[in-house]
Amino acid sequence: MIDDKGDSQFKFPHIYVDFQGKKGPFLGFFEYLGISEHHREYLDELKRIKFFPSRFGAPRIGIFHRSRMLKIADRGRDLLRRGSQYLNTLYDVGAELDFLEEADVIGIEGTQDKVGGTGGPILIQVTNKRKIAGKAFLSALEDDPTLKHRVEEQIGREVTEKDQLRIVEFKVVYAWAVERLEESAKGSS
Repeated sequence: MIDDKGDSQFKFPHIYVDFQGKKGPFLGFFEYLGISEHHREYLDELKRIKFFPSRFGAPRIGIFHRSRMLKIADRGRDLLRRGSQYLNTLYDVGAELDFLEEADVIGIEGTQDKVGGTGGPILIQVTNKRKIAGKAFLSALEDDPTLKHRVEEQIGREVTEKDQLRIVEFKVVYAWAVERLEESAKGSS
């Protein structure tokens, strides 16, 4: 049925359709886990496992590397300067990132924290650190072709099967938040 005048609230044409059955106009539904733009896993093939603890500990700061700074590619620095959420992972095939551990904080060379108010470098805190063999990484790229470009931009060359990639995920943190956590850690010890 078409109502060409609309109703009292919306004065434009409306289309009304009667649907039969419980599913309405749709043929069927399926649920999936979106892993990337190009990769989905259907939920009926997955099993739920207990992975995370039932209670998480309080936020903490690992080592604050005050006298050391990370050098990253120009594009990465630009993304951080603009506050982009698109850069949250660093990749390396050498040992440049090996000194970092989860919860560590470090500044990024050539950046300035305008939001945090210190004028110092933008600070990042490591949230996850892992390694992956180049061969496994390259096979995973079939599901995310844009990732290869981002990684190669950071490492400065193509990824090979023989590489051992270091992956460091992070979040941007502010000096005042780091100081607050350090003070609360001192007070509780």
